[in-house]
Formats: sequence, structure tokens, C-alpha cells
Amino acid sequence: MPARTTSPPDQSMREQGFTLVELVVSITIIGVISLIMAPIFGDMVAAQSSAWRERGKLVNRSISQAFLQYAATISTTGSLPAPHSNAASSLHSVPFNPTDTALGALLQQQQVSLSEVNDDGRNARNVRVYQRVAGLTQSAPLYAQSGPVATLTYDYGVIYSTQCPIADTNCNKATWPRGSSQLTSTNYQTWAPVAPDFGEVHVSSLSIQKQMLAMTAQRADRIRDAFQTYFRGRQIVAASNDDTNFYPNSTTSPSLAVGSPSTNQGCIYSWMALDTSDILDMVGLSKEEYGKTAWGGRFEYCRDYDATGTAGADESPHYGAIRFRKSVSSGSAPDTTTASNNIILSF
Repeated sequence: MPARTTSPPDQSMREQGFTLVELVVSITIIGVISLIMAPIFGDMVAAQSSAWRERGKLVNRSISQAFLQYAATISTTGSLPAPHSNAASSLHSVPFNPTDTALGALLQQQQVSLSEVNDDGRNARNVRVYQRVAGLTQSAPLYAQSGPVATLTYDYGVIYSTQCPIADTNCNKATWPRGSSQLTSTNYQTWAPVAPDFGEVHVSSLSIQKQMLAMTAQRADRIRDAFQTYFRGRQIVAASNDDTNFYPNSTTSPSLAVGSPSTNQGCIYSWMALDTSDILDMVGLSKEEYGKTAWGGRFEYCRDYDATGTAGADESPHYGAIRFRKSVSSGSAPDTTTASNNIILSF
């Protein structure tokens, strides 16, 4: 019988796959590369997280600036906008009501995209929260350091970022606790977010209220100066012994005598509204500009003022006065029954 011969294995079959040594070497190389790259990847992730948090705080700060502009130019009472909630959209205490076009314009002026006002604009849509305490009060002298004291009412708010998606009802709900604590009139000065909430920016309308008080003081001084100029102008051309009360009297709202000034907050005649009568027209001032305080509360005028209640009608020396509501931020007219609720400036 012929001898059996064996053919060598096919070369292509021997080249399929890795040998054990090659596999071990490959795994070792991958492991070394991973050890080298791990810190780099970690730093990249940390950098991305830090950049996201920093951007969140920058946006919060821009929103707060828009809120101050709103208080100064849109709100008639110098108030911050109210937090927005809409259960249908799963929004609770967020900064922006999409229907408020005036606030939307101010946000855009601050380079804030409206798509990331109420959340961070990323896929997860992490909630941005805005809490506000309204009705805080502070006493302030009319002339910053001196003069009668007015009562300012202001708002205090905080805007901060969260790592809670809008869809997460555990953190985005209408009631507290919901991550960080609720802002109240007792904790607003010490309030701080609870991690992982971050990037808080505090905002207060008190500075706007003080600016409005300064504007009101300027208007009051301008009115008093105008009345005194009117009086002196007529006194100069009168006879030397003329003791007439030259302070103007409205032709549309006559100042009828009402009796004792002790029952009428020092005024012998009726207090006259400066925003509706022709009194300011007579002294060269616009009633639209000078007839009200910066909050819209009415100035009223007395042409024969007697704080002591001892003089008769139009007796010399002659004094006039204006009055307005002490709680200026309310934008209310003077209190006709309680003098202590008003500020009275005589001249």
C-alpha cells in the first residue's frame, strides 16, 4: 500500500484570530492607556460640570438684572415680577411667565434666551427656581438722611438653579419642601440653597423704592418752590400794607371753608387734589408730572395752613402745605381722617 501522507494546514486558517499572547498584550496596552486617560477624562467631565454651573449662575444674575429693570420701568409700584406657576406645564415657582411680553423683552435685552429662563435649556430641562417675599417694609427719611419718615414696601427674591428635571414631580412641585427651603419673611436674610441646588442670586426692589422716594421728594420740593414763587411774585406788586393771602385757589375745585384746622389736619380750607384741579397749571407745573408721587399717590394742597389751629382764615403770616400718604409704596391718596398716616410739608 502506498504510504499515507498528511498535507500541511491551510495558511489562511492559521491566521484567523489572535493568539493568547497577542490578546494578553492588547489588554495590557488598553489598560495602560485607560490608566493614563482616566484623569484626563475626569478633568473633562469636571470642567464641563463647572462650566454648566458657572453659566447657570451667570444666567441667574442676568435674570435678576432684568427683574430690577422691570421694577424700575414697568411696575407702577416698583415691585419685582411674581414667580410663575402653571400646573398644566409642570411649572412651579419659575422666573418667567411666557405671556409677559414686557418682561420677555427685558430678559432678551440682558442676553437671556427665553428658552432657558425657566430651565437650563438642556435635554434634561433642569428647573430654574424663583422665590419671592413681598410686602417687606422699611422706614426711610424723605430726604435720605433727614426729614419726615416714609414707609417703603419692597420685595426680596432669590433665583437659583437645580439639578431637578421639570418632569420630576419630587422636586418640581407646588409645595415645599422641594430641595432648598422656602424663602420667607423670617429667613430671607440668611437663606441659602441646599445642595445640589446652586448658583443663587439675591435680588431686592428696596433700591428701586428708595429711588422712587427721592423722585417724590424732588417733586414735592418743586411744588413748594413753585407756590412760594407764585406768592412772592404777587406780593411784590401789591401795596406795602396788603396782607392778602396770595397762595392760589383753584377755579375748578374751590377751597371751601370747613371750620377748625384741628379737625382738618391743619388746613383751614379744603385740601385740593393737585392731579385733577388747575392749581399746578396756575404755578406753571404739569399736573400729569407733579400731581402724584412716583407711585401714583395723589398730592393734595392746602392754601391756608395753620398747624397750631390758633389763626383765623387768611390771617398773616400765611402758610401753605402739601400732603401725601406716608405709606408711599401703596400709591394711595392721603388719609383724610388720620393725620399720622400722611406726610405734611408746609411752606
